[in-house]
Amino acid sequence: MNIKILTKDSLYVTINDTIYYIDDSTGEQIIEKWDATECYIPLKSVGCILNANTGDVAPLLNNGLGDWQNSTPLHEISSEEWFNTLSSHDINALNNIKS
Repeated sequence: MNIKILTKDSLYVTINDTIYYIDDSTGEQIIEKWDATECYIPLKSVGCILNANTGDVAPLLNNGLGDWQNSTPLHEISSEEWFNTLSSHDINALNNIKS
């Protein structure tokens, strides 16, 4: 088990291959969990995070996690503006996944 305390109101707990995020900094009592073996790549230039295993893209929250309830498969993103906004670093990250 690994515990990473972020603030007095939020922390990550890793147990085996599961990561738990607990946050009460806003009074919402947020608890999220995900598979630690997933590969997440932040696409900061467009304010998103990519799950490289599933190809889903989610908005990047202020806490560094993805809003996976509002995710979209990468292949369904058709906004030319979204792709034109990607930094060269983020484009390279996407190209490395495709290859």
